[in-house]
Amino acid sequence: MQIASSPILIEERSGISHDIKRGSSVKHNFYVKNTSGQKVEVDLWISATDSKSETLLRWCTFSEKNPLVIDANDFKEVTLNFQVPTSAKPDLYNYEVLIESAAQYPGKIFRRPQHIRVLPSDRDSQWVNEPKFNIYPPTSSTNPKILKAGEKLEVKVRVENRSRRVDRFYISSELTPEFSAAWYTIKYPESELDIPGLVKETDGLELNPGKEGEITLILHPPKYTFAGNYCPTIRLISSNREDLVLLDILYLRILSDDRLDVEMSPNSRKVPLEEGEFEIELTNQGNIKRELKLDIKDKKGIFNYSLRPSIVKILPGVTETVVLKTEPKKWLRWRRHLRGKGLEFTFDVDVNNTKKFLLPETKEELAIPQSLPQGKILWQSRSWWVLWLLVLLALLGVGGIIVIIWWDVLQSKIPQVPPKVEKFETKDKKYEKQQKIYQQGEYTEIPLYWEISDSEKIDKITLILLESNVERNRINYFLSDKISQDKEKKGFALEFGDCNFIGDSSQAQSAKKNRSNQNNPLSLDNFLNIPMPFMDTNNDDDINTLSCDFSGQMPQKAGKYNYKLEVFSKQNSERPSSSQITDTITINPPPPLPSPNILKLSSSQSVYEEIDANLSTAKQSSVKKSSDDIAIAPIKLNWEIGIPENIQELRLVGKTPDGLVNSAEKIYKFTDGNLPTELQTFCQFQTILNEAQKLKCSDIPIYDAHKAGEYIFTLTAIPTAEAIPQDDKDKSVISKQTPKIKIQPPPPKPATPIEISSFKINGREVKNRPKQTFVLNKQRLSANIAVSWQVKDGEDIKVEILPAPGVVSNQGSISRYPLSRPPSSEVIKLRVTNKAGEEKIQSVVIETIESNSLNRSQPFTPGNNSGGSNSGVSNGASNSGRSDTSIPGDRTNSSPPDSLPVESDGLPPIELPPQAN
Repeated sequence: MQIASSPILIEERSGISHDIKRGSSVKHNFYVKNTSGQKVEVDLWISATDSKSETLLRWCTFSEKNPLVIDANDFKEVTLNFQVPTSAKPDLYNYEVLIESAAQYPGKIFRRPQHIRVLPSDRDSQWVNEPKFNIYPPTSSTNPKILKAGEKLEVKVRVENRSRRVDRFYISSELTPEFSAAWYTIKYPESELDIPGLVKETDGLELNPGKEGEITLILHPPKYTFAGNYCPTIRLISSNREDLVLLDILYLRILSDDRLDVEMSPNSRKVPLEEGEFEIELTNQGNIKRELKLDIKDKKGIFNYSLRPSIVKILPGVTETVVLKTEPKKWLRWRRHLRGKGLEFTFDVDVNNTKKFLLPETKEELAIPQSLPQGKILWQSRSWWVLWLLVLLALLGVGGIIVIIWWDVLQSKIPQVPPKVEKFETKDKKYEKQQKIYQQGEYTEIPLYWEISDSEKIDKITLILLESNVERNRINYFLSDKISQDKEKKGFALEFGDCNFIGDSSQAQSAKKNRSNQNNPLSLDNFLNIPMPFMDTNNDDDINTLSCDFSGQMPQKAGKYNYKLEVFSKQNSERPSSSQITDTITINPPPPLPSPNILKLSSSQSVYEEIDANLSTAKQSSVKKSSDDIAIAPIKLNWEIGIPENIQELRLVGKTPDGLVNSAEKIYKFTDGNLPTELQTFCQFQTILNEAQKLKCSDIPIYDAHKAGEYIFTLTAIPTAEAIPQDDKDKSVISKQTPKIKIQPPPPKPATPIEISSFKINGREVKNRPKQTFVLNKQRLSANIAVSWQVKDGEDIKVEILPAPGVVSNQGSISRYPLSRPPSSEVIKLRVTNKAGEEKIQSVVIETIESNSLNRSQPFTPGNNSGGSNSGVSNGASNSGRSDTSIPGDRTNSSPPDSLPVESDGLPPIELPPQAN
């Protein structure tokens, strides 16, 4: 029960039922009231008052989220939704609704006790007769049964027959789709036969009504079952009610096993007597998929090792074989012993995980065997005949050195025949003819062909591109190594071509021999006239003419070009031994692309109206059309352009009919055919006849064309360089003009309507009291009243207070407006006018009378029509109907006639301000 002084109250909505059946839901509504004078933020929750009721916390959900914000003296309704499961136990559950406002009331919690009574459901009577079974040992998702791969788990399924008939129960033969028959074995109780001492196995559990029995389920996962969590579903089937589904889940966790075996066979090899090949077997004895990388560590580094594959993926229970091939490094073969036992060394096999994976049980990486295999290689010493071969080679080497020295001395005196360019021309491979005229865009390369004799003496060749005998490009090819390595004369490839070896023609052979005899005066043929084939460097049977088909680079610009080929010999690589120049090659420019054309250029409207600059931004944005349905500036243009893909830029400028610029030039650049950013909102590409395109732009605002005047816009399209005709440069600019567009000045503003909000005398509206009378003591020197007014604002509004002070602001007050000495009458006017000459006036008549003119024996009362000297004033006050009279000091009827009563504040009536009655 809450007390009235509590700042926060929790009230239960009337008519709530606290009884609920299992498997259904109920709502409890509460009002959280804030009786304090401040805004509060509260947190609301529920708490069980005993251990039995803690399960109720999982059934409850709230309609509002914390924190709840409640204004002062306000409330909020919160709904607690209870969803009671079918497995709930029928009982009384107690709980409390708690509220805390930590910011406003720290350390204080407001409570309200509540309860829910759970009743049996309508189906409980049916469930009483349904079989009941449990699994032992019990498991859950948070507490699974832990097994090692290969271990067995015996599970007891206890079944209770709660029906009134004898029933036979059995477990479904399929636990889950991924569990094969090798995973489990089901054993039912043995049944006694009629013959004493004999029993037999059964295929089900037969139970009498009200009896219990057990079925044994033996789980024996295979040895190499993957580690992880498994949830086999056990289904109990009743012979009496096969449609009845009785399910339970068994939670298992197969522990991780990262055992790995690494073996190598054989462990040693004799090289080269035996082939240097080893086999490394990796067996995954665990239940985790392994991905391993193998490497060989050799401290001496004499042999090369190759692993195939070097990275292996091994499933549980699988053995993978890696082949290791070894061979000595070529540059270290000299370290092989000439005689003796030979060179022996070892190497280690290194195994590592390719990916970092932590075991969930130990949070450690997958284990690698501590003891890895070690191999041994015996590099046998050389055979005895190798030593004799080395001696023979040494002798031959000495003889060769002598021959080389003699040959160098002879060659230094005999000039060599240099290589020569026999043929160099442009040649079309397709038609086998020379071509001298090319079109840019039609060809990407120029085919070249050349032949060079005495190719074995070539050091390099240089290909030069000339334009009017001016070098534009140079490419060097060093062919000495390529020619020397091509011992079979099969040819080789260049960067932009192919080269082959061909035989010399008879004329070329004769010319070569003549050149050789002329250039070699020390030739033995000349002196002895005896041919020496082994010294003849120009054997006629050699195929030593180099022919090449080459693809020359097409020049970037049109013109007349030549290719020049220079060949450099090994004797002198600084100066060309021969050169040739092709005939003149003419490169014609490509035909120009089609130029864009402006199809249409117009304005959305022919006449616009200027926006008044004195209006605020909000008012300008609200202006749509003028009274004559004329569009509001700025001017908006539309255009259509054909073949927009060849536009480089668009230029737009606005001018007066006299040619003066009144809208600055705007440049829209097209990059790679894409629209400029400022046109993307207003323009789009359109396809014409499924081929060509056109650019259509609509309502493009020209923001600087907003002032009154006449405009003529010129749109100029600048095509790309490829679309400009070379023979007619004047066609490179395409332009079009709009008709004359006019912007009218804004129409004059209408006069502001006159609206007088208030006109008050001493805080009272004049329209309710147009005539007011004030009674003054004639001994008083001065008296004042308060005048205030408020008129709706406007630029052309003029406010006047007449007769004084005259023109005033649209809102103000005069706290001390002087009254004339009594008796007097004056009119105070509030006059408001606008520029259209409209006028509105509110006025009030102010009368003052003397206080001693009243009969002191009869106090003055507003509206009194009795006779006496004051009857005129009274009649006047009464006739006015709205006039106010006031005699300061005459507050009671018992005041003496000749005395001046004193007010409660101690002032005599003569000192009090005038007051309207």
